[in-house]
Amino acid sequence: MKVLFFITEDWYFWSHRLFLAKAVLESGNSVVIATHVGDYGERIEAEGFHLVHVDFQRENVNLFSGFILALKLVRVCRREKPDIVHNVALKPVLLGTLAARFAKVPRVINTIAGLGHLFIQERKSLIRHLFQWGLKLLLKGENVKIIVQNPDDHAFFLDSGLSRPEQLFLVRGSGVDTGQFSSERQEAEVPMVVCHSRMLWSKGVGEFVEAARLLKGRGKKVRMILVGAPDKANPQSVPRPFLEALNAEKVVEYWGFRKDIAEILKMAAISTLPSYREGLPKSLLEAAAAGLPLVAFNVPGCRELVRPGENGLLVPCKDVSALADAIEWLLDNPGERERMGRKSREIALTEFSQEIIIRQILNVYSSRRKEIR
Repeated sequence: MKVLFFITEDWYFWSHRLFLAKAVLESGNSVVIATHVGDYGERIEAEGFHLVHVDFQRENVNLFSGFILALKLVRVCRREKPDIVHNVALKPVLLGTLAARFAKVPRVINTIAGLGHLFIQERKSLIRHLFQWGLKLLLKGENVKIIVQNPDDHAFFLDSGLSRPEQLFLVRGSGVDTGQFSSERQEAEVPMVVCHSRMLWSKGVGEFVEAARLLKGRGKKVRMILVGAPDKANPQSVPRPFLEALNAEKVVEYWGFRKDIAEILKMAAISTLPSYREGLPKSLLEAAAAGLPLVAFNVPGCRELVRPGENGLLVPCKDVSALADAIEWLLDNPGERERMGRKSREIALTEFSQEIIIRQILNVYSSRRKEIR
């Protein structure tokens, strides 16, 4: 069997889909990764995958460029002749499914890794209407299966008529390598609250900064730390000058992109991700595997992992005061932090390990109808 992945960026494949692709490869199949090739190309090829460069132009959403890209994807499908095309994220789902249909690929798997900034907006834009119309048209094929990552998106796809029940599967996230993260704590002397993600406004960077200012005004002894890089191809990207100015203000520490996330989380006291909407956030999964209590907005994706009173706290979306209050309560209650951190680690091990998630996705590949909560 040959599996062709359409995925927007090589770094995203490496961080979120590498272990799935390795499991497919180790089962005796061949794997093709069609993506925008940046810094991870050599590493992907070294793992034994065939790599094809495709510029998905995430920042460009006009119809003409989408048509040209779809033609390129058709050519890739016809050249590679895959048995399965696995599309990840909204743009590859839309255009990759179209290309697979024209190229007569036997099976198509679509992973909706969150509904993106188009669906965060309260008002429905014309682009969003067109996007939903295109999805409804393309996803009805008998050979098409859809994976969503949380119950909210599962209900949305059914209620909107985007999917039939028999083709829709719930697989919660991309999993986490629990062996990479340790629940052994080496907390810094001054408690660290870490938010690690792409630096996007929709990830709650602005709310995190405002919460830090509130906590400083209350005289709390805490280090508020942002870890991650801006994403220029995303319209929600936070300008780098804004992030770098935070260090001068001395309310938030901006550390930029880091590869040693496991070590950073080992030193942290609390992990937070005040995102407006997620599929299933890998940053919170990593923090859970590291045995940290979690604080997040009560939104799709985040509330699937954060269990209020068990392993963390949920607060209303965009409510900066409530976010600061939740962080402050955990800072003031170290015994509760420790208890919730142990529960986070337990949840990561029993529900979200890579082994569990990969098995569920491979069940979708083999057509077995199985949704595991």
